[in-house]
Amino acid sequence: MSRDRVLALILSMILILGLASETPSLVFLSLSVGAAALLGRLWALLGAQNFFHAHTMSEQRCFIGDVTDLEVRMDNPTPLPLPWVEVNDPLPEEGLQLTGGPFGAEWVGLSMRTGLGWFERLRRTYHFTARRRGYYRLGPASIRIWDPLGLSFVDRRFSQRLGVTVLPHVLSLEDLGIIADHPFGDPQHDRWLFRDPLSIAGARPYQTGDPMRSIHWPATAATGEMMTRVQEGTRTPELTIFLNVTTVPISWIGLIPELLELSITTTASVASHALEEEFAVGLYSNGSLVKETPEDSARPIIVEPSAASGHLGDILEILAKTSDHGRESIETTMRRQMDPNDYGVHTVLVTSLLLPPLRTHLAGLLERNIPLTILYTGEEPVPSMPAGTDIHVLGGKGRWKAIVE
Repeated sequence: MSRDRVLALILSMILILGLASETPSLVFLSLSVGAAALLGRLWALLGAQNFFHAHTMSEQRCFIGDVTDLEVRMDNPTPLPLPWVEVNDPLPEEGLQLTGGPFGAEWVGLSMRTGLGWFERLRRTYHFTARRRGYYRLGPASIRIWDPLGLSFVDRRFSQRLGVTVLPHVLSLEDLGIIADHPFGDPQHDRWLFRDPLSIAGARPYQTGDPMRSIHWPATAATGEMMTRVQEGTRTPELTIFLNVTTVPISWIGLIPELLELSITTTASVASHALEEEFAVGLYSNGSLVKETPEDSARPIIVEPSAASGHLGDILEILAKTSDHGRESIETTMRRQMDPNDYGVHTVLVTSLLLPPLRTHLAGLLERNIPLTILYTGEEPVPSMPAGTDIHVLGGKGRWKAIVE
């Protein structure tokens, strides 16, 4: 039974008792308290209906370690003072650490008890430090407004949700343990699907083996040494990254968080490096995106190759929202997304598992001479792989611990 019904029942009993005993004081008490309660109920109802609450985040995308500000606005646009206002504003359980906030109000997290006068506006600024990759939701907030006598209250829930995306680490390949000048192929060499003699990008010193018809005679005459024409590329080299989010052989029994985070950080770093090298980068995974709202359905991770400005930000946001549950095996994803007739695309596989079905699939790719690089983030020793396999062992939990520290 609600608080209001209990109060109404008690007042009704007092009124009946006063009428039955012909006691005016009891009748007056029940009527006066009932009128005050009804007036307070209307007071709180009007205050709750017109109350304004909103979040504003300084940055809705940030990196781990960044500090971002959250401003909470509360307005009472009515001429009725609201002496007792309880605000319940849920926070994510992890990922965002509250590092500073307002003073002068009783608050825990973003929940507080305060009061607002007529036409008063209240602003609170909180500071958060991003601690873990992911997508985090703030809100929706709810309020409880009491009447001035504390006899009645009205609850209201707001609809605004605010999402904050914490992007993964982006490291240099050297910090990941990948030491090579062009670990995924030379983009300038891969750019030549064929040489276009009409498109001259410049000249370089002659190298043994250059055909005589490619000699740049004007540059040779100007410099006094043999120079070779450099033609512009006829296509943009492509790099396709496949991310395996499965970290244990039986995915439904759990995961190893350190290996998943290392794999995601590796993917982000490779994408950043490849885009700097002017590759068109695509991303596919057997994972799915986390739900931004409870009504969302699981969405697969498919990012078509592109070298456009801002593409790295899109990839990092996708990786930040990547869930820890594999929808299927990574070899199934690779079969569906790879074009068997496109031999010019370099493929990078980031995985912490090299199970027999995956090794069989990779052996088939190598037999077809498809450019393939494996970045292994697992803990177990590398199993037997076909001769000539380009595999980099990144160190598992030890590497992730060094990155975090």
